[in-house]
Amino acid sequence: MNYRSISDLNEDIIKWIPKLPRNIELVVGIPRSGLLVANLLSLHLNIPMTDLDGFLAGRILSSGGRLRNIEKDSFLTTSRSVLIVDDSICTERQIEETQNLIKEIKQHHTLTYAALYVATYDQLHKYRYSYMRLPLPRIFEWNIFHHSLLQNACVDIDGVLCPDPHEAENDDGDIYLNYLRAVKPIRVPTFPIGFLVTCRLEKYRSLTIDWLNQNAIRYHQLFMMDYPDKRSRQQEGLYSFYKANIYKSTHADMFIESSQAQAEEIARLAGKYVYCASTHILIPPPFLGRVTEKFNEQVKKTRLYPVQRIKALLKLIRWWILKK
Repeated sequence: MNYRSISDLNEDIIKWIPKLPRNIELVVGIPRSGLLVANLLSLHLNIPMTDLDGFLAGRILSSGGRLRNIEKDSFLTTSRSVLIVDDSICTERQIEETQNLIKEIKQHHTLTYAALYVATYDQLHKYRYSYMRLPLPRIFEWNIFHHSLLQNACVDIDGVLCPDPHEAENDDGDIYLNYLRAVKPIRVPTFPIGFLVTCRLEKYRSLTIDWLNQNAIRYHQLFMMDYPDKRSRQQEGLYSFYKANIYKSTHADMFIESSQAQAEEIARLAGKYVYCASTHILIPPPFLGRVTEKFNEQVKKTRLYPVQRIKALLKLIRWWILKK
């Protein structure tokens, strides 16, 4: 699993700049994620930017005092060197649609198409000003809650979909009941979540379901801790074990957790990837988990006999040692 945070994105853009054409006069972002890349590029390069609709209409976005000498309404009446960017290229459908759209209106500018990340070496050659190959599967901080992988992911509720209750709210009584009813969501994912895994108590299931429905948060299964009260749950203190066991039993591809400490423990116990929503870090599985993951991928692709499986496993161990 390849991952980039927004911080990684900015660092990669800074490293990308020396590889781009020196004469760029305008950056155009392909909606939506390309706008994030275009905005950062335009700030670092101190040149104007616009979105695709603005470019097609012949206008650029306001630039404030930094670029006060630019005539916004007439800028595109002159032939310009234009960089059209997206955050990533996967199937090339989006960038090809953009090329066809611009071609239809016969723009007279010098156009360069590129993406920060591409999936294959062929794409890196085809869009030669792109920054780097980032193979699939991959996930980004800016789209993780709007990615189809959520349909086979375990996701915590408190701290991920809504704020954690304050100490005063977490009384296991009337104040907590009001929190469960009234707390505002932080995120409403685009896709249905495969498995909601929360340390909330089973006795709060109906209130939790009501809140999820009211906020249009879709899901397939909801796992809750079966203790009589908060005190009993705290005495056991098996939060990470509970979450890791469900993660393993569901065969989900990802766990999204709010606590960094719990996220690291879940990754260790389950031997699989965990994303920490509060620190924006993707925590990889430990050594055996990574080897097992790669081994299972090979077994799925080809039917291996026992001796071949041993050879494949040894090959993967060698791969891990060389990678480190």
